Amino acid sequence: MKKTLFFAWLVLAAMLVPTILRAEDKPKASLEAYLSGDEENPVLTIRLINIGDVPITVDRELVFQPNFNLEDSDGKTISREYISSVDEPKLSELEKRVLILNPGEKVERQVELRKGFKAFISGHGTPADDSDSDPGLLIMAYEAIYRLPEDARPAVINIVYFYWSFYRDSVWAYMYDVQGFDVDNQFYWGPLSVTVPYRFTGEVFQSTPVDSDTQDNAEEDLPIPVRKPTPKPFTMNPSDDSKTD
Repeated sequence: MKKTLFFAWLVLAAMLVPTILRAEDKPKASLEAYLSGDEENPVLTIRLINIGDVPITVDRELVFQPNFNLEDSDGKTISREYISSVDEPKLSELEKRVLILNPGEKVERQVELRKGFKAFISGHGTPADDSDSDPGLLIMAYEAIYRLPEDARPAVINIVYFYWSFYRDSVWAYMYDVQGFDVDNQFYWGPLSVTVPYRFTGEVFQSTPVDSDTQDNAEEDLPIPVRKPTPKPFTMNPSDDSKTD
């Protein structure tokens, strides 16, 4: 009887250990942000910290993720002012963007809101011509420089690090030539969010840590567009004439 109970406990332990290990291996990160400077030169600092037990892969420049928008006192989004396009980066430059954050490591970005900052623009569209051939879904992916308009008076800054299937596909297209870059299983997608009041106090605001279980559920609920890896995904700059959704 004792031997039977002993072996039963061994079987149960063998079943539970992998589950416990999987829970511990879930990627976890924390998002921090604060505002410094003054009204003429407001500087938003964004910091991503790996607080989990496994490495996570992120954009070294923190441009693909996270996204942020500014709202006025009525809760309306303040439109960014377009300054210029960014030349399509070379492959070597894209490869350097892939950063592996080990447990305890962090990466930081400073955004000069009125002087100009880089943003990643994504979307889907169809060709401008009305040919009978079916080109499939075209992916828009480019980077450009924007700034906060001089007359804008924000109340808060909302920063979001979150998975969205169409946006994910644009990152995939932009990083298409980077060997070994797995946008689904390798790239960290959050979800994380933090709101920073538009006050130049330097006070650090921190997101509530969320593990990837929430992200997994979000992925199951979102539509995944059909991808066409050959030929190379279409990319465009703001000057292109293609129609977009």
